[in-house]
Amino acid sequence: MNPDPLQQAWHSQAVQTRLTIDADLLLKEVQRNQQTFTALIFWRDVREVGVSLLLIPVWVYMGVRMSLPWTWYLTIPALVWIAGFMLLDRIRQKRRSSCGISWDGVSTTRSPPPDSAGHALSTRHCIRSAAWQS
Repeated sequence: MNPDPLQQAWHSQAVQTRLTIDADLLLKEVQRNQQTFTALIFWRDVREVGVSLLLIPVWVYMGVRMSLPWTWYLTIPALVWIAGFMLLDRIRQKRRSSCGISWDGVSTTRSPPPDSAGHALSTRHCIRSAAWQS
C-alpha cells in the first residue's frame, strides 16, 4: 500500500517539528492567570457579602410595610449566615495559607532560592494549595 502525497507530507513535517517552551514566559503567564483568578474570586465574594448585607434592611422594611408573617423574617438569619460565613472563611483561609500566598497574590513568606531543589517542590505545593483554596 503506497501512502498518498498528503500522508507523505505529514510524515516529513512531523519528524522535523520540535516544540520549545520558554519557562519564564510560561511562569509569567501562570502567575498572571492566578492573579486574575484570585481577583475574580475576591470581587465575586465582595458582591455576595455586600448584597447579603444590603438585603437585610430591605427585607425588614418589606416585612413591616406589607405586614408579612413571621416566616418572612427567617430569611434574615440566612442572609447573615451567608455574609458571616464568607467573611470568616476568607479570614480562616488567609491564616491557613501554608505556602505564603495571600489572597492578593503577594508572597508573605520566604521561599527557597530559585535554583535550589526545594524551590520546585515548594512552588508545586503552593500551586496545588492555591488551586484548592480558590
